[in-house]
Amino acid sequence: MTLSGKPAVKQYRAIKKDGTMIWLESISNPFFDGEGNTVGFQTSARDITQRKLFEKELIEANEASEKASFKLKELLSEKNDLIGLLSHNMRSPINQIKGIAQVMSISLGDKETLRQCVSMIDKSTNRQLELFQNVLSMLKADQMNSDAEPFIPTSLLSLVNSVTKNLEWDLKNKH
Repeated sequence: MTLSGKPAVKQYRAIKKDGTMIWLESISNPFFDGEGNTVGFQTSARDITQRKLFEKELIEANEASEKASFKLKELLSEKNDLIGLLSHNMRSPINQIKGIAQVMSISLGDKETLRQCVSMIDKSTNRQLELFQNVLSMLKADQMNSDAEPFIPTSLLSLVNSVTKNLEWDLKNKH
């Protein structure tokens, strides 16, 4: 660029006398004679190693943020699917109970129909209760999983040795 008469900015790595690698940024500006011919250059360089490290950290943080954002979108989609499923499954028994109640109000004089309706209401409420209990169990299990401490890697040999020591007394007594 500088040979064409325009300023140039370049970034490059260099090795210092002590062997450490640094990043430099050089800015070169051309000088011209009275006829417009390039007669020389002025160049200055500065150490931008810290800036390059910050740029790298920023790129890594951005990638981590994008991964987290993608995971969050997946979780939100799963949550929406679950809400739709729960909404349908929780309404069905209630709508069934409402329908049975209407049949009962029409059949007040028919004891056999009333008995069947009461039995159906009992079954529907039991299904509804079971569904609520399942949802609560899932939520509790999810809460327990999120509160759990992460697994700590261990070697198989140390685990076997620990179990062997614990069972040593039984092994001796049983020959």
